[in-house]
Amino acid sequence: MLVFDMVRKAKEIDIDVNNALNCRIRYLTDRLWDIGEEKENYCELITDNDWSIALFLNRIAAANKEKVEIRKEIHAIKSITANIEGITAADIEQAKMYPIGRLIDFSKGKALCLWHVDKNPSLHWYRQNNKVKCFACGKSGDSIDVHMQQTGVDFITAVRQLFWELYT
Repeated sequence: MLVFDMVRKAKEIDIDVNNALNCRIRYLTDRLWDIGEEKENYCELITDNDWSIALFLNRIAAANKEKVEIRKEIHAIKSITANIEGITAADIEQAKMYPIGRLIDFSKGKALCLWHVDKNPSLHWYRQNNKVKCFACGKSGDSIDVHMQQTGVDFITAVRQLFWELYT
């Protein structure tokens, strides 16, 4: 479903547009996770014949294509949500620049993951692009994603809070 159609339908049936869009983002994020698990299972298809290798490569290519489309849709939803709430793309980019090191205590670039129960630090911080990735659960994100996970606020609120922290 196109994002604009989703916004129109939500308004038609008197559902809060932000809640509808946030639900769609959660669904798409879960689908990205499922694709990663499916790709691991594709390895079991490989045998010694050319047919199984071709099937494996086709499924991997289809999964990668779906991931690209999902990421585009998530980006479009976040842009529309931001425009609805009066936040510009520049505000979002500024909020993403908030140093993740101020949100999470890292030791040698590693910390406990926010997205799952973690005994050993598996969350890696990439300072050059200010992003984190957990190699245990596969989740990754920027400072907005980290702030949302830590505080439980929605995307718009996270952008506003991080933007405010940068300039106050």
